[in-house]
Amino acid sequence: MTTKKTQKNAVLMLLKKGRTLNWLNTFELTGCSSISRRIPEYEKLGYIFIRERKIFKTRYGTSGYFYNYKLDKNKTPKNLL
Repeated sequence: MTTKKTQKNAVLMLLKKGRTLNWLNTFELTGCSSISRRIPEYEKLGYIFIRERKIFKTRYGTSGYFYNYKLDKNKTPKNLL
């Protein structure tokens, strides 16, 4: 069985390799512009993620935030890894 080359599969493979992903590095690595929409799709399949909220100051002095996502290999069922 071969895996179809899609952004969804590319993101999942990076997460399975232990990468921590956010919106910027996901776009740079896979072209996927919205990892926050992909994560719930994976969760429906049984994957468990660690979310880390990162807060930053914009160049205009206002606060912003984004999330880092990492696959929790201890809680995700072994058959999915």
